[in-house]
Amino acid sequence: MIWSLRISILVIVVAIVAFAGWRLFFGSDYVVSSPSMCPTICVGALVLDEPAGTHLSVGEVISFVPPGLTSVYTHRIVHVFANGSVETKGDAANVVDPWRIEPSMVRGRAVLSAAGLGWIDLALPFLALALSLILILRRLLPIRHRREWDRLFVSVMVAVPIWLLKPLVRGVIVTTSTLRPGVSQLVVVNTGLLPAQFKVLGGQLASFIAPGYRATLTGATRRGGELALSQTASFHWWGWTIVYVFVLSPLIWYLIRLAHPSSQAERDLVLRGRYVDTDVAAAADHAHGALAARHDATSTARRDRSRPFVAN
Repeated sequence: MIWSLRISILVIVVAIVAFAGWRLFFGSDYVVSSPSMCPTICVGALVLDEPAGTHLSVGEVISFVPPGLTSVYTHRIVHVFANGSVETKGDAANVVDPWRIEPSMVRGRAVLSAAGLGWIDLALPFLALALSLILILRRLLPIRHRREWDRLFVSVMVAVPIWLLKPLVRGVIVTTSTLRPGVSQLVVVNTGLLPAQFKVLGGQLASFIAPGYRATLTGATRRGGELALSQTASFHWWGWTIVYVFVLSPLIWYLIRLAHPSSQAERDLVLRGRYVDTDVAAAADHAHGALAARHDATSTARRDRSRPFVAN
């Protein structure tokens, strides 16, 4: 089993135990899906709540269900009334929320928020199912091909959630306004995990926007009064160097092992795509040498027994 599959198993098991343990013994957890609390608690963050009790204070972050709605919001308390109800506001908003929250509507008080961990929580059902299928299917494969299949399994298990959830590069437009006929302005928040570059086609460009932060862009409106916005990852040269090295590291490692194998057996295994550890290759060489020596000894003994007996 390759090391990346072992790490994947460890991460998934630890995540399942941690999430289940928190929900069972401590409180509740939520994944942020809107940029109203950016950059403090932005999209994809995991919020861990404990029971709020009856005493709430200004500045605390609480999770609640607003009156008349079913979704859970996580906002900051900005005012506490004498009867115990509170007013809330998102850190990214300029005005308070249009509701008053009673203590009975509060689901919990935030004790910890972790940026990006919410994506793991959302992907965990798929990852657990995929890992179970991998462990079952790999036993049906020939042993000599399992390493290649393990690499394929891990690649698919990581790539599919990234493709479905798109957590790396994301942008959410929070406001738009018309400056003059044919020219509009928008405010976009980077809700992805990577620094982003946003560009209005035929307009302004904003690079190196950190996760959770916003950019204001102006451009000419298209037919229908819309702005065309493009988004990509944005790194300095050293950042792109790290990305390319990380992506190409499997190929680089393969070429290094192919150019400097520790044994001829390992070279053959690398060329055939069935690389095994150096100790295994060395053991194979040793076993091959021992077998050859045994064969030579057997041949010598047979030649000795074929000679006629001569008495002195």
